[in-house]
Amino acid sequence: MPASTAPYFDPNLISTTYYINPDDSQPRREGMEQAARDLDLENLVRVPGIRGESLTGAERADVIARVKIDPAESGPLHQQAGTTPDSPEGKKLEEHLALGKYGCHASHLKAMQTALANVKPGDENKWVVILEDDAKLFPEERDRINSAVANAPQDAGAIMLDGLQFHFKKGFVP
Repeated sequence: MPASTAPYFDPNLISTTYYINPDDSQPRREGMEQAARDLDLENLVRVPGIRGESLTGAERADVIARVKIDPAESGPLHQQAGTTPDSPEGKKLEEHLALGKYGCHASHLKAMQTALANVKPGDENKWVVILEDDAKLFPEERDRINSAVANAPQDAGAIMLDGLQFHFKKGFVP
């Protein structure tokens, strides 16, 4: 099937695509920018990612309160790594995972705040897309993603594009 010449995301539905990319991750930045060119991904904006280890205790507490995460929820990863939460290796894994989760969630909150602060006239009722810099966008999924966005419930506050599943979130406010 020939590739579409239309923009990847329908500009009638989606105004801007933000991608989270830490300053020290130049190769991923270049990869995302190349993918944007290859897929005709319009209005791509980089949001500098936040590393969890750079957050203060108060900032971490704020992330937990706003996102309602449990930074210690990592059972499957212990099983995969062959550790337990109480072992020395497991405690190192817990600390590493917690810092990564804090940074990931803080980065997503920052991206949402950036999106809200930069709504352009005429785009008030359009969606934005927030991606991580390792997101993979496939040409064959273009129509499916645009259809999911077009058919989102009117009261959906966010749509999570998670692999091939779509999750609608109501009332989410960063």
